[in-house]
Amino acid sequence: MPHPFRLFGPDHWASLLVTLGLSLAFYLRIRQRGWVTADHRRFERNLGAFMVAYEGFKFLVRPLFLGEPWQTVLPLHLCQLAVIVLGLMLMTRTYLYFEIAYFWGVGGGTMAILTPDLAYGFPDPQYLMHNLTHVLIYAGVIYGLTVFRFRPTWHSFGVSFGTAFLLMVLVFPLNYWLGHGANYLFLRYRPQAGSLLDFLPEPPWHIPYVVLIALVIYFLSFLPFLKTAMKPAHE
Repeated sequence: MPHPFRLFGPDHWASLLVTLGLSLAFYLRIRQRGWVTADHRRFERNLGAFMVAYEGFKFLVRPLFLGEPWQTVLPLHLCQLAVIVLGLMLMTRTYLYFEIAYFWGVGGGTMAILTPDLAYGFPDPQYLMHNLTHVLIYAGVIYGLTVFRFRPTWHSFGVSFGTAFLLMVLVFPLNYWLGHGANYLFLRYRPQAGSLLDFLPEPPWHIPYVVLIALVIYFLSFLPFLKTAMKPAHE
């Protein structure tokens, strides 16, 4: 039987170790000699298609088998969208998709694995799906950086942040229109588990602070590439 999820409890540490361990293993595998120069288009397309299909699978499974209202399981959280956009990047080798999803995946994804919005630990389906989601995010980002040689730039920073801000503007009223506890981007309620939002004003008055925090997280995600930001991002 699943037991309540506890922040930085055994299930959380296991989640962190598995997610980071699988991501490191994936990175080491694709760094092997010959991988970058060989034709791996089929692998890229298959992985990308799986990532997009996986989000569709979750949308079907959660209402049908887990009893959740469909209004609350649309793929409108940044991590879910990052999986889809990175999947499209893999299928098309399109740099714009990387620009958008890099910051969502590295910044938002890292915050999500540090403070997961989970009620129960292993082997609850939500716990398992949460972990796989973030393994896929890191796999997509790692592949874009390592094989495609994509790099984020200041332009990427603006495109990604602007897209996220537009998404927030659209999702805020959508949460209320959908009802049934819809809380995409955590604009209506705080996450059920502990997070930075616990230290901010009550929703929706927390939104200006969230925007500022997002800018800081974006900048931290950009730090490894700051020195080369003015150089061409890709061939």
